[in-house]
Amino acid sequence: MKRQQTLIRPPQRAGFTLIELLVVISIIAVLASLILPGVQNAREAARRTQCLNNMKNIALAVHNFATNNNGRLPYLTTGVIPSALTSNDGGFALSYYDGTTDEFREAPWTVQLLPLMDQTPLYERLQTSDDQVPSDPNSTRSLASTNLEVFNCPNDQNSDAAGNLSYVVNGGYCTTGRFDDTNNDHQLGVYGWSFTTNAAEELQATFSTGVFWRENDGDVRSSKKMTLDFISRGDGQSNTLMVSENMNTGAYAGPGSGGWASERTGEIAFLLPAIASSGSNIAELTTAETSGIGQSGSGKSLGLALRASTGEDFVLPSTTVDCRINQNINGATNGQVPRPSSLHPGIVNVMFCDGHGQTLSQDINDGVYAGLMSPNGGDYGQDILGSGDF
Repeated sequence: MKRQQTLIRPPQRAGFTLIELLVVISIIAVLASLILPGVQNAREAARRTQCLNNMKNIALAVHNFATNNNGRLPYLTTGVIPSALTSNDGGFALSYYDGTTDEFREAPWTVQLLPLMDQTPLYERLQTSDDQVPSDPNSTRSLASTNLEVFNCPNDQNSDAAGNLSYVVNGGYCTTGRFDDTNNDHQLGVYGWSFTTNAAEELQATFSTGVFWRENDGDVRSSKKMTLDFISRGDGQSNTLMVSENMNTGAYAGPGSGGWASERTGEIAFLLPAIASSGSNIAELTTAETSGIGQSGSGKSLGLALRASTGEDFVLPSTTVDCRINQNINGATNGQVPRPSSLHPGIVNVMFCDGHGQTLSQDINDGVYAGLMSPNGGDYGQDILGSGDF
């Protein structure tokens, strides 16, 4: 009689249960929440470093320019003056001659630095180009549309646009009425001080508020030339801003407008409208504007012209102008908000006149920021700044 054997098979394991699946998904979600911010932070750090590196190259070019020009820094713009279309300092005007009509535009600081930033061929072509055939690769319009990486912050949403510019230079103080100037009205000689009639004193006080000024002063060439020595003898190169970012400059938009070939103040410089005004002139503070730069009350002195008031606030009571760092980036009109801004969270990258770079908080004290803009504010009543102040 044969015995029948029964095979006992091991029990088969079922698939993932719903609970197990949810546990796995939860673990993955937790890991992702821990890893992704780190990845994003690393990417932002890399973009910020690249941005600072671009600005470092600009600052180095400025120093090399000064070495080649007897200590003089580049002008904010150079070239176009009614009495002469060429500069007496070796600069030139950008020609948009169309075959019939002469049209010249001032060459901004960016163009002046091109030979010192491995862009000598572009610089030389701009010296002889015109706009008779705008579509020609060697026309002024085409050349000005060239996108240059060194002029673009990786965080700038327009960094791939034609001729875009992310960086601006220290253009000094202005009145609130000229902050959103879309033309070229911000010039050294257009400002006067209501409590002095000495033209030389007026010019020197205004000159001491910024680093980059236009070569032309109205219809004549300016008598003032900014040098690194002047800054060193004043507030010091390590305490004076040279370059910053601005996400509201815009790409190239035609002759003299937009991008690195622009001549418009709001597209190539950052300004500080912290001074009370009387008409178009700089004046002492009025009782309604006791929170800006200058003086209120009687006994005014040019030696205190740039003194910061106790309750300094760059949102002046008499105007809606807000020139603080990173304000109104999304709602601003490009070219009309010449203040530092960036898409780096809570900060902006800056370069100082000694060539060192760092970040500035968007919450920096207004008086400290005003002091960092002026290369010689100490001679006009401003407090001495220490490295711990910013």
